[in-house]
Amino acid sequence: MKFQILNNEPIQFFNEAGELIGTIMISGSGDMVLRPESGSSRDIILGNQDTVGDVEIGLPSAESNLKLMGGGTLTSNGNTLRIGSPGDTLIFGAPITASNVISSSYAI
Repeated sequence: MKFQILNNEPIQFFNEAGELIGTIMISGSGDMVLRPESGSSRDIILGNQDTVGDVEIGLPSAESNLKLMGGGTLTSNGNTLRIGSPGDTLIFGAPITASNVISSSYAI
C-alpha cells in the first residue's frame, strides 16, 4: 500500500469518538513535526513498552544533535544511566553542576 500526501497536508489521527489525537506534519522549513494532540502528558514514546530496543539518530558518518529546547531531564527511571561507551569522547560545553550526589567519580 502506498500513500502520497500532497501540498504539505498533515497526517491526522483520530480516536473512535472522532477526536483528534495526533498529527504528523512538515514545517515551513522542511522539518518533520510529531505533535500529540491529546493525553494528559502528550508524551511521544519511541519503541514497544514490552520489548528492549535501541533508538538510533543519524548516521555513523555525520553528527546529530539532541536539543531539549526548554531544558529538561535525562533519566533512567531509577536504573543506571550511562553516557558514552569505551572509546567515546565526551565534550561538555558548559560547567558541570551536581546535586543530590550519593557517590561519583570524575577524572580529568
